[in-house]
Amino acid sequence: MFEDDVESPAGSRGVSLVPFSLYLLAWVVLAVASFVVLKDDAAAGSVLWSLDYGRVAAAGLVLAALGPALSVAVWVVTRAGRPPERRAGLLADALLKGGGAALVGTVLWLVSLFALDVCCRGA
Repeated sequence: MFEDDVESPAGSRGVSLVPFSLYLLAWVVLAVASFVVLKDDAAAGSVLWSLDYGRVAAAGLVLAALGPALSVAVWVVTRAGRPPERRAGLLADALLKGGGAALVGTVLWLVSLFALDVCCRGA
């Protein structure tokens, strides 16, 4: 059915997955740290006025802004090391991997905040 070997414009080797895996790992660390740090405040019912909540929200904003910057940085570094005929599709590959990591990380973080609410409010 899918017998055609259609190769992406970035070639068999697009941009590296390592920076995006580390970026996703940072989101996982934020999700776990958010749950651990805010658990006591959520049980007391004062999580929104907690100083830690502001820090967790700021960390989420920083990670969200870091995603596109990381994608562009990986693209620039990869593009510089490739010959001109092998550069096609690198930007799309970098943006897709960065966007995917940001999406999965953000969803994990929001799920951890929802679990925090469910856990500590007894809902």
